[in-house]
Amino acid sequence: MRTLFLLSLFLLLSSLSAQAWEARIARDVRIGDTTQLHQLILLDYSKLRGTVIYANADSVRIQLDGLPESVAVPTAQMRHIGVIAAAAAPPVELPERSGMVPFTDLTLLRTALPYQRRMRLKTVMLVYNTLEWNLNRHFQLSAGIAAPVGIIVSQRFRTSLTRWLHVGLSNEIATVPFVLLFDEGLPLVGDLTSMLTIGDDQQFFHVGAGMFYVSQSESVANYRVGMGTRLGEKTHLYGELLAVKGVDGSLAILPSFSVAVASGRHRWSFGMLTVVVDDSGIVPVPLPYLSYSLYY
Repeated sequence: MRTLFLLSLFLLLSSLSAQAWEARIARDVRIGDTTQLHQLILLDYSKLRGTVIYANADSVRIQLDGLPESVAVPTAQMRHIGVIAAAAAPPVELPERSGMVPFTDLTLLRTALPYQRRMRLKTVMLVYNTLEWNLNRHFQLSAGIAAPVGIIVSQRFRTSLTRWLHVGLSNEIATVPFVLLFDEGLPLVGDLTSMLTIGDDQQFFHVGAGMFYVSQSESVANYRVGMGTRLGEKTHLYGELLAVKGVDGSLAILPSFSVAVASGRHRWSFGMLTVVVDDSGIVPVPLPYLSYSLYY
């Protein structure tokens, strides 16, 4: 009798492991959707509750409900992933945790990756300083100061078409109000760009196209491409390229390369940035920069 039981158990586990891992995920499960509460059931029928951050043929990572930790388990040990209920909190309003915030928009240029937490404070060399509010999973507003007297405001929309395909539209405006004291009108400099990001917080590829516009002047086209990957639990590597085509046909290219280091809700990014203008014959020395982000 015991032999028959063990044989039946072996056949069950064998058929389950052979089953495609996607088929073990309920159709209504949206990976990475913080509005859902997921339940991950393992082969031994133990259960984990939280939000499944990502899942592939190798592993499944779930952010545990009410705890700062996220747990990764081999996909081969997964029996089923289902939805328990919709989360009570509004989208992107994760419970306040002291643990690691998943990597998100760490690039110098913006991506369409999902937002994390409700707010983020970001500064680049104390020259660019903004506070971002995520109204929901789609809309973000921000305001800040560009040293020493400039004001920055931005609006951004993004959405996920699939688990790994994200699109968005971003508009950022900078102005210097005190110029009005000299009756020269209010100068406006803006960056309107579309965004397409493929991947997730583990690894992504990003492209964008848009324009820089200036009050009382012609706009110029800009194009951007970037990619990033997670090297470890606390380290993220990424590079970017911004190309700006002037009204006279000239082309300026701004490449950058950065390494981000995480500690809980804190992010430090160390990078190098330079500007190369065609036909100038000059290749400037890359300039280092340091940025810091704090998630709330």
